[in-house]
Amino acid sequence: MKKFFIRLFKKKSSIKFKYYFNKDKELGFVLPQILILSIGIALGITGLIAVSINRLSTNRVALLESQSRNSAESGVATVQSLLNNSKSGVLYYYWLAKTCSLDAQNSDCYTPLKGSNPNIWPGIPVKGYFPDLSNMYWTDTGGLWCNGRKNCLGRQIAPKCTYLGSVNSGSIPWFSYSSGLTNLLDRNKDKVGFDVKGTKSNYQQSFSLKATDFVGSEASGSTALVIEGFSQPINSPNTNISSNKLRADISITKIVTPQAFGVISAGENEADGDFNLGQSLYMGNFRVSGDKVGSIIWRKNIYFNSDCAKIGSKIGAIRNHLPDNAKGSGGIWMQPISFPPKPSFKSNKGIINLDSIVCHKKNQSNCEILSSSINTFPSTERIVTIDDLFVYGKDGVFEITTSNQSRIKLLVRGSIHVANKGHICHKKKGSTQCGSGDPENLTIMFEQPGQNSLPSIGTLQGKSELACSSNGGITLRENKEIPFNTFIVSNTTGKRTSDKFSAFVYGPKTTFSTTKSLAPYYQKPVTGMRNIVISRGVYGFIDNPDGPKHDRSPRLIKSPNGKLIPFQNKTSRYWDSYMNNLEIIATGRKISNPGSTHYDNVALVWDKKNRFYSLRGMNITSNFQSGGNNISTEGQLVPINVNGGYVPLGNTPFTLAPNGQSWISYYGIELEKNEQKVDKNFKSIVWMKNVCFDDSGFINWDFDLDLSTKLVERFGNIDFNYGVPYYRGQSVRVWDTLRNFD
Repeated sequence: MKKFFIRLFKKKSSIKFKYYFNKDKELGFVLPQILILSIGIALGITGLIAVSINRLSTNRVALLESQSRNSAESGVATVQSLLNNSKSGVLYYYWLAKTCSLDAQNSDCYTPLKGSNPNIWPGIPVKGYFPDLSNMYWTDTGGLWCNGRKNCLGRQIAPKCTYLGSVNSGSIPWFSYSSGLTNLLDRNKDKVGFDVKGTKSNYQQSFSLKATDFVGSEASGSTALVIEGFSQPINSPNTNISSNKLRADISITKIVTPQAFGVISAGENEADGDFNLGQSLYMGNFRVSGDKVGSIIWRKNIYFNSDCAKIGSKIGAIRNHLPDNAKGSGGIWMQPISFPPKPSFKSNKGIINLDSIVCHKKNQSNCEILSSSINTFPSTERIVTIDDLFVYGKDGVFEITTSNQSRIKLLVRGSIHVANKGHICHKKKGSTQCGSGDPENLTIMFEQPGQNSLPSIGTLQGKSELACSSNGGITLRENKEIPFNTFIVSNTTGKRTSDKFSAFVYGPKTTFSTTKSLAPYYQKPVTGMRNIVISRGVYGFIDNPDGPKHDRSPRLIKSPNGKLIPFQNKTSRYWDSYMNNLEIIATGRKISNPGSTHYDNVALVWDKKNRFYSLRGMNITSNFQSGGNNISTEGQLVPINVNGGYVPLGNTPFTLAPNGQSWISYYGIELEKNEQKVDKNFKSIVWMKNVCFDDSGFINWDFDLDLSTKLVERFGNIDFNYGVPYYRGQSVRVWDTLRNFD
């Protein structure tokens, strides 16, 4: 029977032929066979109908389940695409928020701890609202950012201002962004997809965002999206016949593009951005060069939207000298983003320890050791410690040679000043061009408050004493404490105008400046003679540029009122009126008698306003002994009314004494005409506390696309890809939490 039933459906025509062709022989069997066949067909058809009915019911449930789940997953994709907006936008900061919709269950949302501050992350979520993250702050662990400042909550999570570049900075419309995104957190469902003309469907799909919950840090984390998807009849959109709630954990990664990489960074703590007592950034005649792609990070909280448009004028920026922010090339970014860790010292090979060094024409002792030592350590990183470095005068050069196999980490315990035609020449092995050395192969770091061979004078209280003047140069905030050490590069070129200063300078507690002396003359270093230096951003002197290590260590000079004297402060507000418009050009001590009673120790001073020279007497303090000898530790100018403490020289420093020789010759002072090149060239990465450029000539700075890549490769640490963050939601992990069917 079974064979016959199958044969019936396969070869119906041949069966019919058989029956009629053989009907005489099989007549008695035909009727029972037809009856059995009829019963079989009926049973088969009935079974097929039953299966079809059951399948239709099952498919409907599966269809609704699939639609609601797809709606939820479409909601995840929609939110992810929205927050992963273009890098030129800022919606990606909302990945860092905790939110809760108006119709969410309490279990869906983050519950803050009792007593939480709504302005400190994670804050207190307000139902139906995306928070303004520019008014929220990261927890200030250890008080490192606020540093004791009152009414300081921490570092802003999101910026207030757009880039400052060829186009002026403006305020970011966070209120508008939050208001627009709030539609995702209301009680209304958001439709999935769109209608296509000519198609028919009985159901429509929608989703509702219930909550977002970021867990992590400024560097990375994950954001949980709680989203419910719905399937609803088209003719009754308020009726949910199927729902599927998903929790999607999305990993959040911070990305820094070459345009966002911080080639220059200024600002260590809250006080550094205070305009009232100086500031941590002054741009002056800065001019971007090279690929012209990259960012200047000003680590500063901006509290008022109205300040955004004023920043450029306050820091002296020339907009057409900055990266083109209209084309997304970077610019100045105002936000106190997290600072990278200090580069580590791991090698116990290639160790070189140096004291204070003075490089000048007649003495290049130790000034070439970082070049020649590559032959000793051709495949070893060199770890170099130095106290102070002063590179002065024509042909004064501090030479450095590096390669990818023999890099240098230079730890500076004091200050660096490069000026008066002196320069640091960092070369790549095999090259003669100053600046050919790759920046990442020379790392310069500073130890603060610093130490040299003389008794320690620096204290932690002096960390915030230095700042940039609002007119360029360096100023003292209060002139009450000894400032931290400084790095001042007043000249970058030697024999070639294309020479550059090339290095990676890591100095979050150190002030960097390009300020130069505008005096017509500078002091020429002479063996055995005293010489003026700039240390800790103020005037000082050394007893002998080629003497023992303590003679090469700087002593600070104070005014008659006992105040430190900042180098090249142009501001009209002076902490010490005695030094108003005065610049110290040289220091000396009496080596022969000029024929009258005068101080044994003097400073040559130039009045910038009246273009008038004079010698000022200086008292020397000696409270340190070495080898049984008293060693000078400080100088202080005397008032001009003290007998023998003032010698007016007129409009030339070479005025003759009564016996026919120049006054300065009696004090061992030799001068050179100040003809140092005005423009300065850099191919460097500098991350400092203060960055104070000047208005004298151009500061040409290479902003190249490969700077960040090479720096990360050099240290093998993504943290050194430091710059403006772009947060992106990437991998997704999804699971069901609730499903309903009606």
